[in-house]
Amino acid sequence: MQPDFVLLRNEVYSLPPHDFRNTLMGLEFAQVPCMNSSEAVFGLIERPRVYAALNRLQQRLGKEAFPLISQYYYPNFREMQFTPDYPIVAKVAHGQAGYGKMKIPDHKVFEDLASVMAMSTHYVTAEPFLTGEYDIRIQKVGDKYKCWKRQTISGEWKTNTGTSLVTPLELTEQYKMWADEAST
Repeated sequence: MQPDFVLLRNEVYSLPPHDFRNTLMGLEFAQVPCMNSSEAVFGLIERPRVYAALNRLQQRLGKEAFPLISQYYYPNFREMQFTPDYPIVAKVAHGQAGYGKMKIPDHKVFEDLASVMAMSTHYVTAEPFLTGEYDIRIQKVGDKYKCWKRQTISGEWKTNTGTSLVTPLELTEQYKMWADEAST
């Protein structure tokens, strides 16, 4: 069997046992066209690669036009020596949907996380903790755009877990530009 076309909608690699990277590589090997492209999906598997791509956009467009939250990368537990001001959010490897994330209030908890990470070969990213009121989802398919505001109503600090209220949001020129640039 060889499909004519595949629409990739979900994560290819998330919590075990959900690892479909071999299937995605098989689609690439067979040169099956995909929407979103297999290259884009592979690029989104690991957080540092996504941040690197966003950072390149910011360097080209400027910090005002394309703002990013500062992020720190620790390739292993030995490098977990220096951090931004606390509190921070530490994210282990490719975890999604709230998994592998911790709110770190001080250096003692960060040192505890580093000692746990010594038992692993995964990387850690960290960023300043920001109280989340909502997040914005911008969708671009071809030349069509949609925009939503997602607010947590479950009281979690992780705004992407629990129950949320999703409401349509006006697509501003800035949001449109972000979607256009990210889609490149």
